[in-house]
Amino acid sequence: MKDNQSENQLNMDGSVFLWDVRDLSHKEHKTLRVNIDFDHASHVAWSPDSKAFIVHTVRENNIVVYKIEKKKDGTIGSATPVLSFEKVSRF
Repeated sequence: MKDNQSENQLNMDGSVFLWDVRDLSHKEHKTLRVNIDFDHASHVAWSPDSKAFIVHTVRENNIVVYKIEKKKDGTIGSATPVLSFEKVSRF
């Protein structure tokens, strides 16, 4: 993420974890788990304004855009899929 406040982790179980890295010194880290139904992600990229991220899904070969909603305290609250590009051509 451009503002160095979040990081992501891809898992083969179909989940993407978003980590708030501003408070790594605290015992409990603030995270958000985003589940990708019946698939898993191979790549994640953040938008320049850090208000969204895109995921490439492996099985369906789609690009999905997720909008990030923040809580009042500025931490990541939720991520909602808002746009999907189906059957992306491989280079």
